[in-house]
Amino acid sequence: MPKNTDICRVLFAALPDHYFKCNYCNKVRRQLPSSRYGNLISHLRDKHPDYEADYLAHVSVLADNLHSFGFVSDKVANIYHWLEWVVDRNMPLSEVDHPTTRSMSRLKPISSKTLKKYLAATTRVVEKEIAKATPPIFGVMYDGWTCFLEHYVALHIVFWKDDQLFYWPVAEVFVAEHEYLVGTVSALMVALQTIKNRTELRRHTSFAPLRANATRWSSTFMMLERYVRIRDAIKRVDAVYDLVPKPAAHRRIVALAESPKMFNSVCKKLQEDSISMKAVRLLFDKMVDIFPVSGDYRRTDAAIVRSPVFESAYVALSSSSSMASASSFNATLAVLLAAKYCRQYPLFHWREEALPSMGRRAEKYCFRVDMLNLQQESCGDMLLSLLPAQLSLLDFQKENTLYKLKALLVTLKHPYILPVMDIYYSKEKKALLVVQPFLSNGSIKDRIYQVDNPAKPYDVKYRLENAHPLPFEEIAKFSRQILEALAGLRSKGLVCDHLRSTNVVIDGGNAKVAEIFTPLLAIDRYKDSRELTVGLEQHMDIDLLLFGQILYEMATGMELLAPQPEEGVLEMLAPEIAEVLQAIFYYPDALSPPEPELSSEVEVEKNGSEFDDSASVSSIVSSRNKKRLFLVDVEKMLDDFPLFAVHDIPPIRTLFSGFRLDSAMKSTIKYSMRINASRTQAHIVHYNDQQALLRARQRAERRVYEEKEKQQQRIQQLTPSKNPTSKGNPYSSKTIPTRRKTYRADSFRKHAQRALSLPDNTKSNTSASSA
Repeated sequence: MPKNTDICRVLFAALPDHYFKCNYCNKVRRQLPSSRYGNLISHLRDKHPDYEADYLAHVSVLADNLHSFGFVSDKVANIYHWLEWVVDRNMPLSEVDHPTTRSMSRLKPISSKTLKKYLAATTRVVEKEIAKATPPIFGVMYDGWTCFLEHYVALHIVFWKDDQLFYWPVAEVFVAEHEYLVGTVSALMVALQTIKNRTELRRHTSFAPLRANATRWSSTFMMLERYVRIRDAIKRVDAVYDLVPKPAAHRRIVALAESPKMFNSVCKKLQEDSISMKAVRLLFDKMVDIFPVSGDYRRTDAAIVRSPVFESAYVALSSSSSMASASSFNATLAVLLAAKYCRQYPLFHWREEALPSMGRRAEKYCFRVDMLNLQQESCGDMLLSLLPAQLSLLDFQKENTLYKLKALLVTLKHPYILPVMDIYYSKEKKALLVVQPFLSNGSIKDRIYQVDNPAKPYDVKYRLENAHPLPFEEIAKFSRQILEALAGLRSKGLVCDHLRSTNVVIDGGNAKVAEIFTPLLAIDRYKDSRELTVGLEQHMDIDLLLFGQILYEMATGMELLAPQPEEGVLEMLAPEIAEVLQAIFYYPDALSPPEPELSSEVEVEKNGSEFDDSASVSSIVSSRNKKRLFLVDVEKMLDDFPLFAVHDIPPIRTLFSGFRLDSAMKSTIKYSMRINASRTQAHIVHYNDQQALLRARQRAERRVYEEKEKQQQRIQQLTPSKNPTSKGNPYSSKTIPTRRKTYRADSFRKHAQRALSLPDNTKSNTSASSA
């Protein structure tokens, strides 16, 4: 077992006056020689219980160099103690040769010549250590003081450590705003430093004036505090009375002197072990409110904050509302989940680049990260999309559903479908993360609105004044590629019901459908998009209706805000485009194939195994025709319309050989499509019920209107028989008051005109007769 003496030599640093500093926590403990090492050992036992293991580990590793732990040989210790005896007591070197000194000392005898040799060697070693710490350019400062009858002079070397001054920038900036007040107090303190004024001030107070030091920010506040404390005594010094600040300035100085107390209290609070990130942020926010100048250093988005996103996230998580509802999905949880995902996979480099409001969904959060290769070099950008998954397939399925979805999304390979690299689901937070390549060209909507940076917010990118139609060649190319992707998904029984211009991206001049995971997760569509298509979904496939909206937007530069485009707008478009839009929105029966005469079993045998993937979904997609999965054949549509006859697009079969799905993937698609079809059918039923109620209400209002018209006609027919005196008089007593007033006004006007038209003799006769 090691001795306490050896342990304390290693784990403590000796200080003057019997003080020792712990090498673990830098706390200082006093240990008198009479009490051995009990105080130091008790500190190690209470605060650092593993001190013995640490000591043994260091001794075993550095057994050949014990000097680093304070272990020295007896010869070195003997010489050191003789040097200490002579130097500390300021004794002559011949003292070591005196027989009395040698007899009373427990040290081994040493000669004065040997002691002089080691004194010179120690001086050279100390000089070398000072030379190492001193830069090439430095200053020399002399400092003197008197103690009783002896006067001492010390020589100091002054230099900048690491070529910079150490002071508190926040305090310096805060004081700079009150430079006039600080300068006034500083001038007063300089005047009080003279011998006569200092002597006069000493008669009234025992406190001496203080001056500010340019290299110590605290000296400025100490000077202000000392001024406030001795102001009454300073006013009694006649020589500096004119330099004393006036009462208004004095009140401002008093308020300024109180500010460091708040700074010091905050600094002490930050040193507590129990303080949380939320409390730190609240303290900083309060300091910014009180001292706005500190905002450049303490705001959440300050330049010195390394990770503003993480700080905001942790502060929000530590609040009571976020902890109470830990399962709610918000921006904070999105940041933390994205960072956690990148830490789990070393090939993704988290660079904290958030893309706020990039998409149309308000609850969708996007982040751009770097994709690294095996040499940890950036080889591309990835887009992390996080969205809530409260009402998705993952919530009411088994545990292995996530693995099935991962395998299915990775397997869905197509030249015109943007691949999904990975999918991550947090069951506790009810959040879903999808990893896809980030394309700098943006989407079709970005091409329509001439957006140069697709990472901008949604409301900033898409302004109406920037929209313009695409060229006919691009419309024909993109529309054919979208239909090819839809046909590939249909071949596996998957209906893409989240097709929008923002979800079709441009990669190398080719269009690719991006959000293929939303129909598999059974996530509902936007309300406005559902309202536009619900009336036509029972006559046309939903993916073709959404494709028609994209085609209309590419051709006109405007979104389709009605269930069907106006015929006047279609007349202004190219005939090839108008033909497709009319077939989708106005004449859906023209695209429907004829009813098959064979039974369902014969049709299944005719179509082969390709139809087996989606055979179970046929009864849900179309209730009026259970023999056919889709209402419209996309491949026949590609062959019939001249818009899709683009010669520079190779056949889809030459681009890839297709992909095969296992039974688990097929069951996942069937289950997702069953949920989507049930939801669609419910919306259609609700829409039909609302339309039926609307038609019934219109019929009722029409009947009430007709009854009112008939009753009014009967009243008009019966009115002349009840009041014969008013026959032929349009202004009878039964008329409304406004008509009565009009009748009176007309009668007065006619009487006045008749009076003005009579001759003069007639007027006089009339007046005489009236008299």
